[in-house]
Amino acid sequence: MQKRLLWVLSVGALSAAFISPSIAADEFGHFEGELLVKFMDNGRDVRLLQPYSYIDPAQRRWTAPKGFVSDGASIPKWAWSFVGGPLDDKYRNAAVIHDVGCVERKQKWEIVHLTFYNAMRAAGVSESLAKVMYAAVYHFGPRWTVTTLPKKYSSLGEALAYQSKATEEFRAYIQPGIQVSSAARQVAGDGTFANLPHPYYQLDVTIASPATQADEPPAEFAALKESIEKTDASLAQIRSFDLNAARAGQH
Repeated sequence: MQKRLLWVLSVGALSAAFISPSIAADEFGHFEGELLVKFMDNGRDVRLLQPYSYIDPAQRRWTAPKGFVSDGASIPKWAWSFVGGPLDDKYRNAAVIHDVGCVERKQKWEIVHLTFYNAMRAAGVSESLAKVMYAAVYHFGPRWTVTTLPKKYSSLGEALAYQSKATEEFRAYIQPGIQVSSAARQVAGDGTFANLPHPYYQLDVTIASPATQADEPPAEFAALKESIEKTDASLAQIRSFDLNAARAGQH
């Protein structure tokens, strides 16, 4: 037991040591508190011992709650080699926040991946390497869509009673490996629907594809990585990069 307790890390101070004065400014947001974690038995995953937050440049707060287990699964497995591991060194802080964003899916996947880039820069990761990692998650990381079902429910219990059925109906049309989940959401309402109380409830169905977990990067990623490193591609150029053309050998 004592041996396990020694594997508790305080990385807030470590990350601060890598932040240059120019990056420490809120251009890329900032972290709040210390990232206190304990390694799990597998020696790779970490469990948070207290909440940890990142405030992005748009002043959105991203909080990893106490007890959250971060495993780096939101980053394509083959991209880990670029940084040594998903929870290594300066990337640890950003990786934990990215994992939370990909698990909670409260924001669009595009915003979550952009937050990963900004969090890396806030932690002192170089612009070039942060762009390479951003490209990896943007093109090959998790993606999801949220569909609000049109039916409206007068109570939370009524919505929850249909939740499992709604999930299974969607899953019947989705290919294996794609995740389907649903959640009830309270809607304030404005009295438009006379037969419903306000607030009322609706179901949101989320369809999500996980990050690619191949051991080797796709061949087309080499062309994208080269573009970033040689031409200083912007974030917009990274997002619009034509992977199909790269596959065809046109890059």
